[in-house]
Amino acid sequence: MAGPRGRYRIILASQGPLERRIPRRGLLDNTHSPYAGLSSSRSESRNRVNNLASDSASIDPADLAAAGATRSPVRTVQLLHTLASTASGATLAALAADLRLPKTSVFRLLRSLELCGYVEVVKGAYQLGPAARELGKAIMLNYDFGGRAHQTLQWLASKCGQTVILGTLAPNGADVIYSSVIEGVNPLRFTINAGAAKPLQCSASGQVLLAFMQAKALEKFYAEVVYTRHATGTIMTREHLDKALRKIRKTGIAVSVNGMDQGVYSVAAPVVDASATVCAGISVSAPEAHAADHAEEYESLVRQAGGELSRLLGYAGDYPPAA
Repeated sequence: MAGPRGRYRIILASQGPLERRIPRRGLLDNTHSPYAGLSSSRSESRNRVNNLASDSASIDPADLAAAGATRSPVRTVQLLHTLASTASGATLAALAADLRLPKTSVFRLLRSLELCGYVEVVKGAYQLGPAARELGKAIMLNYDFGGRAHQTLQWLASKCGQTVILGTLAPNGADVIYSSVIEGVNPLRFTINAGAAKPLQCSASGQVLLAFMQAKALEKFYAEVVYTRHATGTIMTREHLDKALRKIRKTGIAVSVNGMDQGVYSVAAPVVDASATVCAGISVSAPEAHAADHAEEYESLVRQAGGELSRLLGYAGDYPPAA
């Protein structure tokens, strides 16, 4: 169920909440921009993962015994690290060689992980399964990602002066939840509370999630969606939504004007995790009249921020991602 509607609010910039929360120094200075590392390559990410696996493999069994620990959990972690470093998967023989373990031991580990959804077999090769991807996503979102992502959201808000929203898919698969909201400093701006939920088809960040959603989940959404008009630009048909999603997949950007709230312009870009799954949308929302002269600037900034958040999550592929 959708949450409360957003609204315009006029506040003197000197009294705005972000005047106290966003330090302008560093966020506006290019030498301190979080985008200095935006060019991180896929090979660099794999090297980091390989180093982790090597560190685990170097543990002396005698040290484990002295600590009262067992080998099996360590071997499981080594195996997961190895699979995380291979984009196309690995055979049983290759994994056994990498881990310097008997094939029978590796097979038993793989079988256990497969039954739990942490490993799957694709075209004869072992890969990380959906449970492993979900675990990785949860770890990044709730531990390392949170604080570093907030810095990027602040950077974007300070650059455009408008409200920045990080939207994630609601458990019902029909709404987008505004997980994090940072207001800009522009006297005339759009405001909404963090935690609000909106229909996916009515917001830019929601449309980004739909555009890159897995086919089965998207069909379920289409089968259950109820089109309700909220403003003059609300999408009301599957044909209209299909057209919008095709454009988003092509450009990597979603634009919504008067979709949920009259007079509000929003532009969003995808946030991609290490498994190349779009897990969130980052958006800028502004009064439509103001955005008319700044649309290209907002699109460029939100694309930069989406790319940086994706890098923080470990994504090392092309950005925006291919649908």
